[in-house]
Amino acid sequence: MNKKDFDRIYVKVLTPTQKQVIELFLQGLTDQEIVNSIGANDRTLAIKHIKNICEKFQINNSGNWKDSLVELFIKYQPELVHPKLLEKYGYTSNPDLPQGSEPLKSTYYINRDNCESVCYQQIQKPGAMIRIKASKQMGKTSLIKRIIEQARNEEYYAVELNLSQIDRYQLTDTYTFLRGFYAYFRSEFPSAPSLDEWDKDLPSKIHCTRLFQNLLRKLEQNLVLILDEVDILFEYPEIYRDFFPMLRYWHERGKESETWEKLRLVISHSTQYYGQLDINESPFGNVGLVIQLEEFTPEQVKILALRHLVTEEDAISIMKMVGGHPYLVRLAFYHLYYGHLTVKQLIEEAPTDGGIYRQHLMEISKILQDNREMLSVFKQIINQQAVDLATKTIEIYKLEGMGLIKQGGNGVKVRCKLYQLYFRDRLYV
Repeated sequence: MNKKDFDRIYVKVLTPTQKQVIELFLQGLTDQEIVNSIGANDRTLAIKHIKNICEKFQINNSGNWKDSLVELFIKYQPELVHPKLLEKYGYTSNPDLPQGSEPLKSTYYINRDNCESVCYQQIQKPGAMIRIKASKQMGKTSLIKRIIEQARNEEYYAVELNLSQIDRYQLTDTYTFLRGFYAYFRSEFPSAPSLDEWDKDLPSKIHCTRLFQNLLRKLEQNLVLILDEVDILFEYPEIYRDFFPMLRYWHERGKESETWEKLRLVISHSTQYYGQLDINESPFGNVGLVIQLEEFTPEQVKILALRHLVTEEDAISIMKMVGGHPYLVRLAFYHLYYGHLTVKQLIEEAPTDGGIYRQHLMEISKILQDNREMLSVFKQIINQQAVDLATKTIEIYKLEGMGLIKQGGNGVKVRCKLYQLYFRDRLYV
């Protein structure tokens, strides 16, 4: 069942009593406690209600229908599920320090307004290409993990290559890079044609394409190829100007070839490094489905707060400081969950070198200090000075890619109060 069908049934099909019963059930109440809460006397009435609810959600498992119901709500409405039930069903109950991607069973992963279901539907389409982009620490790799899981649930082959793992010496020219790229792919998919078949006299793009084509001809199932952190190539124009058009070509072939339609591409990159690209050229042109990961909405932050046992009032205070930035919000909730700080202390220390965001802010500061023009424009925006957008296009492009500013109306402003306060007195042009 997809999210759209789930929402329709929950909102429009369940009766008010059934909604009350399911919410009590998900809070861990016994059948007797449920019937007492709804003002009934017959204990079996709770079971009857839950079975009817299962039927409406198309759950027909005779043996574990209660388990299936809980799993369904963990997937689509986890804020209703009590932490003890989450723990019982194998989901993490105590949050880990947010580092890297969220594990598949993490209850701290937040779905983004059908973004996941759109990606799941897209990889089922012949020759599909999905392009996931956002600034750093916005959840790109966490989403990729879930796309991979869905691909394998569809019984597709799924191969993930993180291009940051490619050695620097292999980034000297297109030929060396493509050989290294294909060798990396084959290490993850050993049944692919051997590098012994690589023809040194044939143009490397053509030969790499032929090897993939030969593999696709043999495959009975579709192949989902996931390329993460392709932004590592942005500082190597002589490579990405060959590599990205090759990927576009593969995607275009999928529209007309039964062989190439088996390939589905998922490409992820950070906009943090857009400044290294020519502003007039798009890495992939206007092809594929673009997924731009944005900040969490207030409702999504509220869900994340509930999972960390953080009050709505404290969640609002955090949002006033950092907006809906997934990593910054999650880090604050982690510290509040374990009582490392009160929300008052956290807010007061956040824009200082002693706060929980120190490392994040220092990394941004170093990038700014290494780019004087961008720093100068950012300083103007912080001080609410007029910025000539027509002449500062490149700098605005870079700052927006880093997630430091956002455009609205006819102007730009700092993305959140944290950046405004921290950088106000720390940037020197």
